[in-house]
Amino acid sequence: WRGLWCERSAVPCARALHPGSLRHRRSGGLPMRALTRSQPVLQLARASLLLGSGLRALLGIYAACFFSSSVVVGGLVLGATLLEPRAGLLGMLGALGGVASARVLGLVRKHEPATGFAYSALFMGLGAGHTFADPVAALALTALGAAATVLLTVSMQSVLARFALPPLSVPFLIVYMCALSMGRALGAHWALPTAAALPELALLPMHVRAFFEALGAFLFTVRADAGMLVFAAFCFSSPRAALCAVLGYTLCVGGAHALHVAPGLSFAAALNATVSAVFLGMSSPRAGWQAYVRASAGALLCLLFTLGLAGPLGRLELSPLSLPFNLSIYTALLIERQRQQPLARYMTPRKAQG
Repeated sequence: WRGLWCERSAVPCARALHPGSLRHRRSGGLPMRALTRSQPVLQLARASLLLGSGLRALLGIYAACFFSSSVVVGGLVLGATLLEPRAGLLGMLGALGGVASARVLGLVRKHEPATGFAYSALFMGLGAGHTFADPVAALALTALGAAATVLLTVSMQSVLARFALPPLSVPFLIVYMCALSMGRALGAHWALPTAAALPELALLPMHVRAFFEALGAFLFTVRADAGMLVFAAFCFSSPRAALCAVLGYTLCVGGAHALHVAPGLSFAAALNATVSAVFLGMSSPRAGWQAYVRASAGALLCLLFTLGLAGPLGRLELSPLSLPFNLSIYTALLIERQRQQPLARYMTPRKAQG
């Protein structure tokens, strides 16, 4: 039976069973009837292995939305998006389209998986499902937008690599804002508000419900039950992620209340601040109080960027979306990298010698 298996695969090799092959002679020969009976079972096993690996890769893309690689986290995020089936299926299609585009361009390698290329493509599908009422327009935006975000991700990686910065969701923002402007110019019909969350969740306190809705809004699903699934993903990923999410939201809402910010603008700042605090807190090299300081700084930066961008984007009839999140992450990383530079680089030769 050793001759039935290839050296590098658990799938039987048909050449090994050929009557003239060396492996067949060593194994004493095997009737063709046994080979015929085993083929359906082996094909089913191979299909199940391929399906399992594909499902793990897809869940890895969803987990990367909140800076994790856990399959359980990806499953919880996928469940949050599927609470609204139309947008959830389009998001899945966008992620698969991003992976397919990256494979066609030859960008997927063993040391560089397709997760980074499908990050913005996933958000493109989710955004298309909540933007256009016409299914054809939403499907076209998902397919074309996924390919466009992959191209922008590749081009931005080569530029941002000089500063050691990730593209994050900037490719999605560029393509999505262009799609909004084009749809407004062509007179497209916008999607209607989706169904509300479970009625039992209305019994939650106002600020608790708003916190969960902010978590769900990052996935274009302003629902408390979707936010609860996202928060469960944070808790499973790390207790620090859950604490950073609560800390970032609390600081941002408190600052917005102190500055008398409008409720809609405060909500936009809160959802960006929550995710920014999780990213900076989880990416901290130290797990002590420094991680929470970074999370707090990211949340306050999101509030400031949201207030600063409200006027210019409001004139264009655009919302900030996740732009404050990206700007706060870039600002925090660049400031931290600048602090790590050696002081002798900025000193004169005489001072450096002294």
